Amino acid sequence: GSAGTSTATNAGPLLQRVGGLDVVKKVVELFYRKLYADPQLIKYLHDQDPMHLRAKQSMFVSWLFGPPNVPYTGKSVRIAHLRIIKQRGFSPEDFDLGMKYFEEAMTELGAPEVLRGEVMRRMLPYKDAIFTPAAGDAAEEA
Repeated sequence: GSAGTSTATNAGPLLQRVGGLDVVKKVVELFYRKLYADPQLIKYLHDQDPMHLRAKQSMFVSWLFGPPNVPYTGKSVRIAHLRIIKQRGFSPEDFDLGMKYFEEAMTELGAPEVLRGEVMRRMLPYKDAIFTPAAGDAAEEA
């Protein structure tokens, strides 16, 4: 069922419009369930602590959906994925598959299409950020 008014989908911070932190956590939880169920993606995740990953992802997504011009204080997305890129061959295709699951998770939890589109547009630039070699890579690998 659609609660609230139709104006809720196009005004205010994105975090508020998706339903707040609780909804973000639900989306992230469902997203990870999908990732861990995928035979292609499990090889990057099998030895990672799901609770830890979900906490980090929730923090990132909350920031991403939050008010603009607030700097992110977490680990860079490049650094966060560097090990699985270098050691396990995590690829842009894998990222796209993950994004598909993120969108599916939002859909299943009832996020309207206009909102999903906005969320996906905000997440997409991170693909380049993740796969573009950076100056800090060597230090991180050391």
